[in-house]
Amino acid sequence: MPFNAFPNEIIHEIFVEYAADGTLYKKPTDRLTVPLRVSQIDRRTRYVALQCRPLWRLIYGYWPSAAREAFMERAGSRRVTMILDTKDEDNMKDEPDDLDKLHRFRWADFITRNIEAFLNLEIKIHTPRSLRALAPALATPSPNLVSCSITFCKERQSDFMPRTFFSLQAPKLQNAVFRTSLFVDVKKFQSLTAVTLEIERSTSRRIILALHGMPKLERVMLIGTLSHNDLPEYMNRRTKEPLTMSFSCRDLTLRNMMPYAVNRFLKNVQLPSMHRARIHETMISEDLDFVGEVVGDGQTNPNTIGKIFMTVPTYLHHVQSLSITLRPTNYEIKVEGNIQCHYKSDWTAMDPTITNDPRVFETIACMIESLYVELGKEPDRLTINDGILHGQEPKALSGLNRILLWRRVFQCYHQVVHLKMTGCSETLIPALHMAANDLPLLATLDLGCQLPADNEDLISALSEINDHRDIEINFV
Repeated sequence: MPFNAFPNEIIHEIFVEYAADGTLYKKPTDRLTVPLRVSQIDRRTRYVALQCRPLWRLIYGYWPSAAREAFMERAGSRRVTMILDTKDEDNMKDEPDDLDKLHRFRWADFITRNIEAFLNLEIKIHTPRSLRALAPALATPSPNLVSCSITFCKERQSDFMPRTFFSLQAPKLQNAVFRTSLFVDVKKFQSLTAVTLEIERSTSRRIILALHGMPKLERVMLIGTLSHNDLPEYMNRRTKEPLTMSFSCRDLTLRNMMPYAVNRFLKNVQLPSMHRARIHETMISEDLDFVGEVVGDGQTNPNTIGKIFMTVPTYLHHVQSLSITLRPTNYEIKVEGNIQCHYKSDWTAMDPTITNDPRVFETIACMIESLYVELGKEPDRLTINDGILHGQEPKALSGLNRILLWRRVFQCYHQVVHLKMTGCSETLIPALHMAANDLPLLATLDLGCQLPADNEDLISALSEINDHRDIEINFV
């Protein structure tokens, strides 16, 4: 059947799917031409395109004013997504200052006039002058807004009063991202189910108190500033005791935080409904004093995973599988069970000589073992990926004694039935070979390591593992 033989309703749906396919355009300017392409097939498709409101519901701020107005009109002033990134001011740097100001004024005027039409609003502000220009627009009530993502420049944020976001009138707002160091009282938006906030020392206590009173909240992401003092040692300044605030969220993400901040946060909250936690710790030591600044001598014991589980009821502590990935600059631990826990420790900023301190090895080993040592939990499935290969440029974790590390893992988790090993065979196979009396329940071994044909020692060790244990070995 030729295209022009389709009913208008079918053509309409084709256009809707076409507009929704983000792979068809790489730049905002490409998105501007999408409706033009489909409206130029013939007279009938032009009529359908002009009536197809989803074609026009995505508007970029730096488009010409006439294009923004035309798209808004044809979208029916409903369910519009507005995206504005003020870095496009760079394209105006050769223009006179008065014309530059006119662009910012037009952005603010367009948002203010049409804010009731916005379903989604994404704004990235890169300069204080843009922040000042757009502040009145961001203070306009938005009765139909469902999702927003607002990022402020680092300078002069105090020019904006965060309590004026949408004049605290966005009754349908469900998903909000506020990338600002200012305190945003999200408790005023009780319809929120997902929120992302920046957290630092001056706002941390108020953020925790605000999140405590939001029963509909399901997902929380907190982004730190990579400072030891993102959170104070004592949240309750009067009693110097933890706040023990309860969050309703099921999904928690902590990013861009040092171990101090992560542990202090987990000490002050309870997460009775949590089913997924993603914690990304970053190791930074300005003077390379690892023990004093990163481990912290009693401040940051390697117990983040244990503390995650301690924030939830004990009946959720069941563990099915454990996955460990070691790379030259980071390691990851994933726990699957009633709770999904994804922990990542990033050592990119640390010098390779840091592993000369034996306490670095002990820190990583204790974190990996903490699931059993602190909680008494043992998975029956274990996956190890040793991603540090010979010949790579030395990085922070390259110098670890990995054979000893994997031996400790096998000694700790002796209830493992299914083991999968990938990556560096020169460390994994010898470690398992030396663990002859460990892993007594092991039944299957999935091996994703490359075995050098000329390494007779590895081949012999693998053969002895098979003979001694009588297990099923699968090469994957």
